[in-house]
Amino acid sequence: MLQFLTEPYPSQRSFRQDFLVALGAGLFVGWFLNTFQPGDTYTWQDPNKELFLWGYGIVVFVMLMLMRALVPVLFPRLFRESQWTVGKHILYVLLSFLVTILACFFYNTWFFGEPFRWSNLLAFITISSTIAVFPLSGLILLDYIRRLKKYQTGAQRISLTAKKETEPSLNLITLKDEQDQPQLEVAAEAILYLQSAANYVEVFYLKDGQIKKELIRNTLKAMGEQVPEDQFLRVHRSFLVQLTKVVEVTGNAQGYKLHFAEAIDPVPVSRSRSKATLATLQA
Repeated sequence: MLQFLTEPYPSQRSFRQDFLVALGAGLFVGWFLNTFQPGDTYTWQDPNKELFLWGYGIVVFVMLMLMRALVPVLFPRLFRESQWTVGKHILYVLLSFLVTILACFFYNTWFFGEPFRWSNLLAFITISSTIAVFPLSGLILLDYIRRLKKYQTGAQRISLTAKKETEPSLNLITLKDEQDQPQLEVAAEAILYLQSAANYVEVFYLKDGQIKKELIRNTLKAMGEQVPEDQFLRVHRSFLVQLTKVVEVTGNAQGYKLHFAEAIDPVPVSRSRSKATLATLQA
């Protein structure tokens, strides 16, 4: 169980996916409360009861979208995908759930005009938790299994043919900074990949059999225009890869990883670029 919690997991989905999840959660809460009316809700009579119960669904939707919009922006380092795991995601979901419960509690208190009491808050959290905690964890587990199976199966279908080692090109390319000043002269075939790093680009390349790294102040887009288009592919918003250097493709719940023969960390493939990347590798 502990090993499962440390497995890689996507730190964020697309806005559309998160919007649909929040909308679905809000609709489910409103439907559930109106259909089953748990606790004292069934015996409570009020002409606005149905609207009041649907109000919980609106609160859930708004709070989930706020958590999605604010928390990753306020704590960007915590949401680095390279460090995000199933356990962290469960904690984040439970935190979102707790914040949502608090918002629902204050919504309930406001509607009935009741004074704040810690005992009422504790009871509200307890009742809400029994309804949602285990289903939420179960959904994350199922999603992890689905993603893992998808990307592992996709990676197994990729068969990379052995690439003949070529001599470094005699026509060296010159990589320049944002001021158009030459910074590195290197054979294109010697480059493994380029990685965006804030206002800089890190160029990883081979020299005398050793992996070297050069830091150049420029954008990845501008650097991509300085390398041969037919040899490099943008596989992620932060990575531009020399395709002939890729020797293996693996997959986990976060997506595909490109591996190199050299002792260097694999490069992640953006989920939105997965299909195009795999097609290009097999072309």
